[in-house]
Amino acid sequence: MRACGEEAAIVECFHLRATGVDPRLAATDPDDIAKAPAFYGGMALFGFGVWGAGAGAAFVGAMAARGGPDPYRISPMLVQAGLLTTFLALDDMYQLHENGFQRIGIPQKVVILAYVVIVIVWAWANRTAIRATEFPIAVVGLGFFALSVLLDQEVLGISRGPFFEDTPKIIGICLWTLWLSRSAIRLVRSQRTPVAEEPATV
Repeated sequence: MRACGEEAAIVECFHLRATGVDPRLAATDPDDIAKAPAFYGGMALFGFGVWGAGAGAAFVGAMAARGGPDPYRISPMLVQAGLLTTFLALDDMYQLHENGFQRIGIPQKVVILAYVVIVIVWAWANRTAIRATEFPIAVVGLGFFALSVLLDQEVLGISRGPFFEDTPKIIGICLWTLWLSRSAIRLVRSQRTPVAEEPATV
């Protein structure tokens, strides 16, 4: 794991050098770089933390349930959801859908459409497992994500700044993480078997 981390750091360093950015900035707090108050970006940082909690809950739940009865195959669904959540967190952190992919010629709307297709395909492939969970929580969360995208793209003709656009996204992240956490907890609990009481000795 340490070797992988070092390789990733080296790759990131070369990437920053190639784009004319001082690699030391990657290890510096954004507020220090911008000389901004510590609370700047607080909503975004909160979202990153909740993204991480959701991915962690999915992975931990899947690992804890490994080898136990899982008739609805919720464990593989959680692993896939954890990977999807991790990628969405990285996209949110580095604004890949707005800046990263456009640098290689992929428009933002195409990226968003690709995300929608990926989620639909994932949901259909895991429909049995998802139906066995409290999936309405995830559906409402995805609805808030969709609302955030519509506001960001000004599809609804309403634009009142980042706070107005990002609030539905934060709500969506929280609901998505809540669903992953509850799904993981319920899966692990469902595998608990009551310990048989030993017969009393006379």
